[in-house]
Amino acid sequence: MEFIKTTFHNLSIILKTIEPYLNKELDPSYKALIWMEKLFADMSEIDQESDSFRYPFGIIGYKTDPFSDKKFKIKSVFEKQTHLDLVAFANKMEISFNILSCFYSESPLTSHSYNEYKPILFEGGGSYYSQSVVGYSYNKNKFYPYVRAYTESATYIYEYMMLDKGLKDDMFLPMCYLYRNGIELAMKEILFEECSLDHQKALSLLKDRKHGFLRLWNTIVGDIEKHANADTDDPTLENVQKYINQLHEIDGTSDKFRYPTDKFLKLHFKKEERFDIQIVAFFFCELGSFLDGVCMQMAYQNDIQAEYESEMRSYYK
Repeated sequence: MEFIKTTFHNLSIILKTIEPYLNKELDPSYKALIWMEKLFADMSEIDQESDSFRYPFGIIGYKTDPFSDKKFKIKSVFEKQTHLDLVAFANKMEISFNILSCFYSESPLTSHSYNEYKPILFEGGGSYYSQSVVGYSYNKNKFYPYVRAYTESATYIYEYMMLDKGLKDDMFLPMCYLYRNGIELAMKEILFEECSLDHQKALSLLKDRKHGFLRLWNTIVGDIEKHANADTDDPTLENVQKYINQLHEIDGTSDKFRYPTDKFLKLHFKKEERFDIQIVAFFFCELGSFLDGVCMQMAYQNDIQAEYESEMRSYYK
């Protein structure tokens, strides 16, 4: 328990905490460990809270003086357009995993490929087709690229499992995690970009609601109802509420698909359970499609409203 409280998601601190228990005689694994320490130290500067790849920006609270109300501001992961070597990034993650696996199994490291890479998280360059371009000015603080990326990645895993049923036991939970995060991001996109909230209020609510499906839904459903202007007997929102309730009951704290235990080290799955992969994927996709449609409808109506207000202001000058 104390280990979890003191390390949280910080890989650098986790590595330093477990290092005394690693077998340093596994040469050349120990040399690789030094390389990995530097990599994780650099990573902790960028992704200390394990959120930099989950959300388009971080939210920082601050006060201008001790007696003022707390205000919030956005901190982007990438402040400017950056071309990253995606192959180098992926290889470093694979190498780190292999190094840790060798220490875990107490077997020597047979590859020295870590020497081919700098112990930093992001490297620029690489060939044209192996680059990932991030930090575009027009969408660096937008949720949609993240919603799309997580959802499409989950769908890719789902389709891959359908082609190779031998992967279904290992890949099911990663698929659920990716879909789940896509749903959370879709609701946050509606809250931050389309609901009738000022910037400070939206940031405050995003920070407060965290990963809670039900709290996010309860925050945005009122605006959704106003924009939908549906008949009173339309059951759509009631059905969506049932979806949200189920997700909240299954994974209200966003850890069931990420870790084998909760923060109290209690197993999420205490016994073997079987799930229908197709039904689960369909569940997530249906909810995701609904939220995507809602966001587009609200964005369209908000654009019309903004255009109308602009015309009225210019008319009555």
